[in-house]
Amino acid sequence: MISKEDINRFIDDCYEGNYEAVQEALDNYMIADCVDEHGTTPLLAAINGEQAEIVGCLTTWGADVNKGPHTALHELFDYAIDGMIQNQEENINPVLLEILEELLACKADLHQLNSVGKRPIDSLNTYSATPEAFNKLKDQFRPLIPKIDEIIEFEDKN
Repeated sequence: MISKEDINRFIDDCYEGNYEAVQEALDNYMIADCVDEHGTTPLLAAINGEQAEIVGCLTTWGADVNKGPHTALHELFDYAIDGMIQNQEENINPVLLEILEELLACKADLHQLNSVGKRPIDSLNTYSATPEAFNKLKDQFRPLIPKIDEIIEFEDKN
């Protein structure tokens, strides 16, 4: 049986990018989709740790990219955009775009609703006060989501 401590250590290893420890845990019957007492999955930890290699490992081992209601894509869009703003960067972190590419290749659902009825991509509107800011964000994701203009439009909050 997998203990709570084993799950916590595994999720910490996913966040920290300890690839060998993650692989060993998976080889020894750790579940790629486990959840800790806070509701964190290994995928969410790897996204927050900006660990693209770990995300790839987890998806190879069958981690459900659409497990939720707060899915890996919800986490990724929120974390990527918020990080760009908080760090006063012009562009989304390339590692996070690499993770997005992996999640989309694994059929992550851009339309899955979370517990408050928002799709992952709705974060673009959450973080955009103007159409210009919104379009700038869309341009960041356009290479990986070519039909982004068909999926989301700017919502004026006024």
